[in-house]
Amino acid sequence: MTRIIAVVGRKGGAGKTTTVFNLAGALVSRGLRVLMVDLDPQASLTGILLGERPDTGISTALLDPRATLDDLIVRLGVGLFATLLLVPGDQGVEAAADKLAERSSGFTRLRKLLAPLQDVDAIVIDTPPALGFAISSALRAASLAVVPTLTGQHDLDAMADTVRLIGEEEEEGGARLAAVVPCAVHARELHDRGALDALAIAYGDLVTPFVPYSPRVREALAARTPMGTYDPTSRAAEAYDALATHLLAVGGHDA
Repeated sequence: MTRIIAVVGRKGGAGKTTTVFNLAGALVSRGLRVLMVDLDPQASLTGILLGERPDTGISTALLDPRATLDDLIVRLGVGLFATLLLVPGDQGVEAAADKLAERSSGFTRLRKLLAPLQDVDAIVIDTPPALGFAISSALRAASLAVVPTLTGQHDLDAMADTVRLIGEEEEEGGARLAAVVPCAVHARELHDRGALDALAIAYGDLVTPFVPYSPRVREALAARTPMGTYDPTSRAAEAYDALATHLLAVGGHDA
């Protein structure tokens, strides 16, 4: 059964796209076949990995009730990464969301598109930085929710809003909160250490090892290479690997 993971957050710049890519890479390194789905109308993940934002992406399949994702899936690499796949995002996602929100079945359209994809072991969904239709659709399609966050107060407040939404969607049969991932952490700074302590108190074992601030994380994404390959002995690579281990251990209702 395919495990579906939604990476969500209300605030931009918190590390969602970077987390999606590195989590997918860590899962692939375990021999799993992993599909990333770019549900963000900015299509940043798509632009980085494909070098362009295609005119046709997931919005086409969202709007056409007869469509499947088969024709949209792109294989990203060879060798180890031959099992790393992408459904590209596109700017039409926002317009598609507006139309689907008017339909009673709109919030479950993504779930129906993902359900037939039983030949992949995991699906990781990148979402836009706003609470709304796209995030709710991702949460209703997924079994597990991951929330990356920076350590600033505004970031922590935004994360709390996201966690509340996850709880609401879980009551409707959606994903449950599975992990909180502190990102770009300056471990020597008093403020960041305090933020880590506060997260540990609030979320306990759901907080996975922090991803330290490092230019290497951005370099790896630009190079289209997960940290586990780009800098395998780094603390960031270890953090993403720990996140993958955690998510495989916690389980969840699969598609």
